[in-house]
Amino acid sequence: MSMLENIMRGRASKPPRLFIYGQEGVGKSTVGAAAPNPVFVQTEDGLGEIDTASSLWRRT
Repeated sequence: MSMLENIMRGRASKPPRLFIYGQEGVGKSTVGAAAPNPVFVQTEDGLGEIDTASSLWRRT
């Protein structure tokens, strides 16, 4: 099989990437946690009470 036969065409389906901005305490993290399979990149304190996947290593 030649390399040209392996070329595929079409659009790749990708999950949405969202950035939610706002003042502290308005519910941004709570709304994000309701999404299917969310992963948070924690850039500040505030996700400690939400049970979700995060990039921050937490001690238990």
